[in-house]
Amino acid sequence: MSNVIRVSIVLASYNGELFIKSQLLSLLDVLDDHDEIIVSDDGSSDLTRDIVLSIKDTRIRLLPPSTRLGYQQNFSRAISASRGQYVFFSDQDDICLPERVAISLQALQTHGCVFGDAIVTDDALNITSKSYFAHRCAKSFSAWRLFLKPAAIGATMACTRQFLSTALPFPRGVPHDQWLSLLAAARGELQVVRAPLILYRRHLGVASLTGLARKRSLSLIAQERSRLLFALLLWIFKRAF
Repeated sequence: MSNVIRVSIVLASYNGELFIKSQLLSLLDVLDDHDEIIVSDDGSSDLTRDIVLSIKDTRIRLLPPSTRLGYQQNFSRAISASRGQYVFFSDQDDICLPERVAISLQALQTHGCVFGDAIVTDDALNITSKSYFAHRCAKSFSAWRLFLKPAAIGATMACTRQFLSTALPFPRGVPHDQWLSLLAAARGELQVVRAPLILYRRHLGVASLTGLARKRSLSLIAQERSRLLFALLLWIFKRAF
């Protein structure tokens, strides 16, 4: 059997002791023997690191402790440590559905980036919405639509190593899932899967910005979109000259 790492799952954790074990077990179930999970912990004060270490599977690599980085730079750290041909993003509190990796790998044979739908649940995995896309009224995924109303769930996203290398470093102040999906759509490298790829657990302690219960001010959203547009224009300018 080849020792080449096909899939790297990058998981950014922070105080995830309640759910991280079930997430890791669901990920291990869909990986081959030579795939890997890179866990970058952002200075958790709970038992997150101990729980990760308690799972005796050589496919899991827990990076050394670090100072607080924030979720974006924590993902960047995990990516830097990964070695796979395909990089899958994962949050600490969801559940990976069995078909996620196979469906995503198929899409990545012809596209640089893929993301999919999700079944939304509460903290006990009771279903609150059968489709995140339907909840967001997301029907179109052009670059313009993704800019106006981001609908990509980072925890369903995967990229080829080649595409990801052109998108790094992540622009500061711009969520990585918004950046990757918009850039891929603008370049014609985005594939959107309409089927659910994860159980998307939403609860009060969720660390990501994407949350059904979170309401952000219009001024904050406007600032975020401005940074996103500036980052895209800067990316285009640098490659034109």
